[in-house]
Amino acid sequence: MLSFFYKKKQKQLLGSLDQEINPEDILLDGQSHNYAKIELPVKQAHFLIFYILISVTLLFFISVLCYYQVWGKQEYQLAAQNNYLRTLTQPSVRGVIYDSKGEQLVFNVLKSNLVLYPQQLKNQPEKIKPISQFLSKISSRPLEDTEKELRSLINEQQLSPVLWKEDLSHEEILESTEFFSQELAVGENFSPLILSEDIMRRYPDGPIFSHILGYVSQIGPEELKQCGNCFYFEKVGHSGIESTYQKILRGQPQTQDLKVDAHGQILKIFNQQQGIAGQSLVVSIDASLQRFVAKTLQQKISDLKIKHGVAIVQDPQTGQILAMISLPSYDNNLFSGGIENKVYQDLIDDPQKPLFNRAIAGLYPPGSTIKPFIGSGVLQEKVVSPQWSYECTGGISVPNQYDPNIIYYFKDFKPHGHIDFFSAIAKSCNSYFYITGGGYGNIKGLGIDGLDKYLSLFNFGAKTGIDLAPEDTGLVPTPQWKKENKGEDWYTGDTYHLAIGQGDLLVTPLQLTVAMSGLANKKGILYQPSLLKEIVDANKNTVAKIEPKIIRRDFLSQNTIDLVNKAMRQSVTDGILGSLADLKYPVAGKTGTAQFGSDDQTHAWVIAYGPYQNPEIVVTVLVEAGGLGGGSALPVAKEIFKWYFDNR
Repeated sequence: MLSFFYKKKQKQLLGSLDQEINPEDILLDGQSHNYAKIELPVKQAHFLIFYILISVTLLFFISVLCYYQVWGKQEYQLAAQNNYLRTLTQPSVRGVIYDSKGEQLVFNVLKSNLVLYPQQLKNQPEKIKPISQFLSKISSRPLEDTEKELRSLINEQQLSPVLWKEDLSHEEILESTEFFSQELAVGENFSPLILSEDIMRRYPDGPIFSHILGYVSQIGPEELKQCGNCFYFEKVGHSGIESTYQKILRGQPQTQDLKVDAHGQILKIFNQQQGIAGQSLVVSIDASLQRFVAKTLQQKISDLKIKHGVAIVQDPQTGQILAMISLPSYDNNLFSGGIENKVYQDLIDDPQKPLFNRAIAGLYPPGSTIKPFIGSGVLQEKVVSPQWSYECTGGISVPNQYDPNIIYYFKDFKPHGHIDFFSAIAKSCNSYFYITGGGYGNIKGLGIDGLDKYLSLFNFGAKTGIDLAPEDTGLVPTPQWKKENKGEDWYTGDTYHLAIGQGDLLVTPLQLTVAMSGLANKKGILYQPSLLKEIVDANKNTVAKIEPKIIRRDFLSQNTIDLVNKAMRQSVTDGILGSLADLKYPVAGKTGTAQFGSDDQTHAWVIAYGPYQNPEIVVTVLVEAGGLGGGSALPVAKEIFKWYFDNR
């Protein structure tokens, strides 16, 4: 009976929980403890979890509120302010560049650009069509593409001005002015399209100086991010001196703050700050000498029907570069007004690589021009005395160290007869340097460690630090390098080849010039090559003078320096450089004929200096694939010396 009543009540409760519980139900519950109960006791832990969840939720909302009200207040105030304040930046007048005699090499020329302010059309939709038609016509672009781009700029809320077209012609300026007067009567609004005056770089002798001066062109997206106060279509240095000394030449830009509404409409211009003009530079280049060197080298390689050559003239007493030519070259004026993509791509794809500065980044085997530096190590380490001599029969025979029946023959280009240190340099005897560089018979030689030591001391295998980029380090091979890069062991033959400037040894023309200057100045000082001489203001008043920097010194004795110079002088009086003997002042130096490739092709080198007693210039000439050094490079060097001695 009790069970019946309990089940009945249970069904009623489950079916309708909103009904009241009668007293008899309570009685039945108390008496029916053997049956499952409807009401279950709530444990205290459940309440604790509930309180924790509520507390965490409240704490989260309080933290967010505090961040917005306290810590994030300044950030969001700034963001709100940026919604109606903008800063526009414009460059100041860029500094110019003078040669060492005061001749101006770079000029600033005023030009007119067509500049678009897209957001000014936000509230002037009726002007989109006529402006699109005008922009399409003046830029020779399809109307549909032009209007599509214009609407895209408006929708993107592009506040920054857009440089639509640079360097307008006189006719285009007149056409723009007429359009403005007819279509852009904007009343109190600012015009969405304006003519803006800008400065364009002009290089009177473009190709002759382009690898030195470089060029300016529009700033790239990544550069814009890194530059704190650059503006959208600013021109910056992208090569040469223009790039290296960008900050000095640029100066401080002028700025102005704009107040705009929610649509980007300019309401007010205020806080205008005048910029500071960039400072100007005086470089060590002698413009007249540079032009002569370029003309002479170009004539020679044209006569030989080849394409590539390098010539450098350096002051060995300071390291300053007086002339530097890399051929072929390019016209840096192409970049001044905004270079067309096709023109730029043609320069990049040109197999002759006119943008490539061979003087600082071209890598070549030096051939016999390396011998004065190897000879310095031979004398410094006392491998042999300067008077030690032997009979050159045209090469040396070396038996295989594992099988004496196998004989290797390292040939010279001819038998030289009786040879000592001086005649070895003067007549460029390979056999002498096989023996003293790599070792032979009872002559230990410098060996690979000694060769590596002295090549490194003369700064081969390292950048010179010239204020141009990009510069290459060259390569001084070692057994470790050969193993890692070729998977081969180092043999005696590798040492012999290195001792005469062949094998895997690679140098830049500038590295050879710097090394020769270290001997030519008679002090054994390697100066860091440099182009910047002074920083001056707009009135050519000196702001700062650039002092010579030293790469290395005191690694050769004075006796070694004197003996090597004496040997190079003998190259002129009784050696390969004999054609230089009739110059107005005595000179000294070394030629080189460097093999490359697999068809016995050779580069022609000469490195020389003068006047011999008190050297003022070091001249380096490289004619790529020019044959014998004395045949093609030497005549160019001679003409350079003649010009310099006549005009010094």
